[in-house]
Amino acid sequence: LYIDGKRVPSRPHNFNFAARPGPPYAWLGGMPADATLARAQQACEATLLETRITSRARYDADFTPAAQLTADADTVLLYKFDEGSGDVLHDSSGHGRQAKIVGAQWT
Repeated sequence: LYIDGKRVPSRPHNFNFAARPGPPYAWLGGMPADATLARAQQACEATLLETRITSRARYDADFTPAAQLTADADTVLLYKFDEGSGDVLHDSSGHGRQAKIVGAQWT
């Protein structure tokens, strides 16, 4: 996991969307206390500008991030957070993995 081009401590995650029945559950910034997972985590206070998840490791060292993220063949999902209102986060990867915004505030 990299934030602003700097590697941060993380653990492996399996985001195999195709293998999961029903909607996939992945939270950005935390997850609700009533989540069906074994352990609820606290939400964080942060400003999310863009998020891209890829099918492979994209970086192996710190890097200078591009001004805007773009989708390519390895992009699984890409959220640009540019909707400005509403509760739907549109996937810019071309895969149609829209997300529901819960408990967040547009700024």
